[in-house]
Amino acid sequence: MMPWSSQNALRLPVQMARAFKTAALCSGGYVFLRDSMGTGGLPVPALCSSIFASLAPKYGAELRRTQRPDMSEGIRHVKVAHHRPVSKIQFGAIKMNIPNDISRHSAILNALSSISKDRCFPKKVIVGHWEDYLFFDTFGTIFDPCFIDVKNLLLSEEKASVVALINLKNISLDDWAEPPAIFIEKDMEAKDYIFSLEQKEAPPGWRFLMDRYVCASDTGNWSIYCERQNNIAVFAFREDFPKLICSRVQLLLKAKSIKFSSPTGNDALFDFIDLLPDWRFTLVTEHTLM
Repeated sequence: MMPWSSQNALRLPVQMARAFKTAALCSGGYVFLRDSMGTGGLPVPALCSSIFASLAPKYGAELRRTQRPDMSEGIRHVKVAHHRPVSKIQFGAIKMNIPNDISRHSAILNALSSISKDRCFPKKVIVGHWEDYLFFDTFGTIFDPCFIDVKNLLLSEEKASVVALINLKNISLDDWAEPPAIFIEKDMEAKDYIFSLEQKEAPPGWRFLMDRYVCASDTGNWSIYCERQNNIAVFAFREDFPKLICSRVQLLLKAKSIKFSSPTGNDALFDFIDLLPDWRFTLVTEHTLM
């Protein structure tokens, strides 16, 4: 059984259509796939079922209703046109051009799978293994024109296509397939980004709403979670993400690593001393215990 992780989310949808002969799309919140040799399977979030359904016609899949004794009534059974058998899926090995809509789906999936939706600061909201957590103020960063510089740096370095910025306020499980999001494309300029923020749920628009947000790219090398009402955000990055790029992001966001949470008196960087003592203790403890 292969484990599900956000790291394989980028490659999964197209592989589902091309490499798998059969797939059972279950209504219980998960999809269970068997490979073309029938050896093993992979549980993945139900979001992929909608991605697969949109890809199926393009890649020769046939969707039909069926009822099987080992599955609950109402399962959609998908039979995919024959392709070269793949008995073992290696997610990082297959290179392909991903259409724009699939890149957006991947960015959404990476963002939502990187957090525990029921948690808030000072507890650890970002889940999984990350190399470090850089904390910064939300004002003057994510919702301002300068965030485009951060976007340009990250997308260029990881050769990604888009960043999905998702508003987590009142988001329900039904919304997770198509959550309220703004897509920051590779060629989006600062003025267009600000216009999108101000028009989303206007008035007053996302630029001024004191809500919770998460954002990530379609490659899943990093994630940003922020709480505007507390004026605090965190940038988490993977172990193999270039340290030089992280240092540049840190300067652009005026961020500070959780590893250096002692007060410095440097007004140019995020200072943990501004947090309430109990709140700061919980934040540091949650993000330093591996």
